[in-house]
Amino acid sequence: MWPKRGGQSATTAESVPDLEAQLTTLRQRIPDAVWKADSPVSALLDLLADLDGNPLLATPTGAMVNAQAVAALRDGDRIPAALTLLDPHAGNPWVDLSRVDLLRIVGRNDEAAAVVEAQLPNIPLMDSALQAQWLFAASRVNATCAGAAARVLSGSAIADEWPLEFAMGEQISEERIAYFAQVLRALDSRYCAFTDDDALTVIRLLVDLQQNPRSIRTQTVPWHEVDAIDSAYVESVVDRVLDAVTSHTGYSLVRLGDGEGVVMRGQRANLGGAVGRRPDGHLRELDDAVHEQFLADLTASLLTADLVGIPDLVQCLHGPVDARTVPLSVLDAGIDRERIVSGGWYLHLALEASGQVQRLLPHLSGVIGPVDPRDMRPIADRTDIEWLSVPGEIFYYDYADASASHWDDCYRDIMTYPFEPGQLWLVGAGTLGKMYCGAIRAAGGVAIDIGALFDLWSGRADTRGEVRQNPWITLPYRP
Repeated sequence: MWPKRGGQSATTAESVPDLEAQLTTLRQRIPDAVWKADSPVSALLDLLADLDGNPLLATPTGAMVNAQAVAALRDGDRIPAALTLLDPHAGNPWVDLSRVDLLRIVGRNDEAAAVVEAQLPNIPLMDSALQAQWLFAASRVNATCAGAAARVLSGSAIADEWPLEFAMGEQISEERIAYFAQVLRALDSRYCAFTDDDALTVIRLLVDLQQNPRSIRTQTVPWHEVDAIDSAYVESVVDRVLDAVTSHTGYSLVRLGDGEGVVMRGQRANLGGAVGRRPDGHLRELDDAVHEQFLADLTASLLTADLVGIPDLVQCLHGPVDARTVPLSVLDAGIDRERIVSGGWYLHLALEASGQVQRLLPHLSGVIGPVDPRDMRPIADRTDIEWLSVPGEIFYYDYADASASHWDDCYRDIMTYPFEPGQLWLVGAGTLGKMYCGAIRAAGGVAIDIGALFDLWSGRADTRGEVRQNPWITLPYRP
């Protein structure tokens, strides 16, 4: 069996009082930083400061926690020292995971691939949690490593959870499609029940999009991975956007996540809080007739969108439970499959991670969202940008006026705003933002639904789990 995570020599144990208790506390600081801190970046930097010169760095666990914090921040300056601390423990599969991550981050992919290759014979002997981590690590290095890891895991319990076929270049069989449909059907949602036919329809669509390929995200990494998207595709999207701006051709890119999926199924008449609160604090809902008309208008708007990003197979199987409602909703709406991009739910974060969003900013005319452009670092010095302000997401923003309502206070005014051809607007306004994208396109403008990037650019990392789990993406914008 492999050594337990953090297993130490007797000499090390004698040199550090209460070693196991300290190591247990140390291990917990990574998840605490990610999930509990207001600023994961600041918490990780504090952790690294506490580890500086700490004798725990001589232990495998200490070296790994240090490496995990450095990797979470993508801190290239610290990576050489972090690798040096790991070197004495090379061969330990947990340690080697951190080595692969650090080597990949600094572009030493050949060395990372060599570590993966050395561990391949051992992967079948590992427990399933460690096997999954090696699948993810190998997939992040390159397609060859992903395929090799998938092949040694074929037939294992991991194959029941992850579509390894994609990494191996194989078609997914009807039997596997039926299996994944059963998994999807069994997910427990407080909003939307799924029938067997619903689940099978969703799996067939997502497998088809992945294999034909209008899916842009690697399928053997966690659902929240934001830099596993085909960079060439992201660049091509920006090319299309800029062409539309230059030619004064209407264009709309929208993304649909679990919140929109539930709304489109007719199960959230409060529009995710956009209707505001009642005096008793509960969320208000649209009247039945108004709600029905809004859903019809939303469908009509989405039918005009040039690109509709949805969750992919892994995001539906392993991500927020109601992500599965999105593929079913877009099919029911009659959206052209050629416009549906599996994995495109994360296109906004891919634009940021790849740096491609910077190509858009010189052409920016306006923003629709809750954050003043002067408070968003990438555009803070721009005085020529129009700002159509809307209340922020009700669960994350404090309202000075408890009766504030995005629907009542802003929606009609923005839908009738005089957008112009050739303008480029960035939109981060929840479900109603999808409608605004349609209005901009109808006027000959270009609309990009960038969602929580506005939060990110203003220094907030607490509004989305996928942002918390990728602290490095927030590093340039921390307060």
